[in-house]
Amino acid sequence: MKKDIDKITRSNNILELKKTLDEFYIGLDLNQKKEAIEYIKYSTIPNYKSGLAYQEKYFDGHNHSLIITWNEAYKRNIEFLKEWVLEKEKGFIQSESTKDEIEPSLDLSNTNGIEKIIYLEKLGILDFLRDKEPFKSSTNRLATAISAITGIPKGTAQPYLNPIVSPGAKQKNNPLNSIKKVEKIEHTLIKIGFKPLK
Repeated sequence: MKKDIDKITRSNNILELKKTLDEFYIGLDLNQKKEAIEYIKYSTIPNYKSGLAYQEKYFDGHNHSLIITWNEAYKRNIEFLKEWVLEKEKGFIQSESTKDEIEPSLDLSNTNGIEKIIYLEKLGILDFLRDKEPFKSSTNRLATAISAITGIPKGTAQPYLNPIVSPGAKQKNNPLNSIKKVEKIEHTLIKIGFKPLK
């Protein structure tokens, strides 16, 4: 994403820059939008300022038309990007306050066992635990820990976890095969601002 931003922001044509940057921004998810704003604010704009300072220091007093054109382009881009970042940050603040006013807060405490396992997988929690001992080598122990967290009985959790942890196991009980539930949970996570694992 950073390379894309660097490429887009090299344009000296403000109208083209705005159009291309807005089109790029629209295609990003919530977290990527925040990351793009941070990158432009704390990397792209400072880089432009450094370039401008360099030009002014080393070419001071030269009336070469190309240098003047570069300096003017740098200044225009800096001002445009500052305004663009400010506009997007204001949009975030407004959308967050509007969400709080309009959307009732989601209460997901009534999810069933299958849904809880799907949530753990899509949030990356199962992946995280599977990399740790003793869960790396024991689905039984993973099921014990998951039962403590979720309230799912261990004997119920283990058949759900086996096909996720061991792709060679029978996939009949794999919660991720419940396509509608998986899609619903992914949509819910996106709604609260989290990009679910695929």
